[in-house]
Amino acid sequence: MKTKNWNILIYLHGALLLWFVLFVTSLFIPDGGKTASVLAIGNALFLFANIPLGIFSLVLNKKNHFDQHKALVIVLSVINMIVGIIMWLFVVMFMQMP
Repeated sequence: MKTKNWNILIYLHGALLLWFVLFVTSLFIPDGGKTASVLAIGNALFLFANIPLGIFSLVLNKKNHFDQHKALVIVLSVINMIVGIIMWLFVVMFMQMP
């Protein structure tokens, strides 16, 4: 029985990581925060999608649902879970500000 191929998740991890890099670099652009405010819409994805998607990808990788890019899936999943944890820490620090 042939298992379903989940290689599309590699592109999803890459897109989320690219969005994070663009958001962080937009924080340093001197445009009054206009670019960062547009890209901040994706922060909800970082908060609610990165960690579950990373865990889901690691489970699928353990069950051999990826073709050749097993190491890439592991690296992107771990990086995106770290990004999700950093974003949650940022939210907690922001909420504790006076």
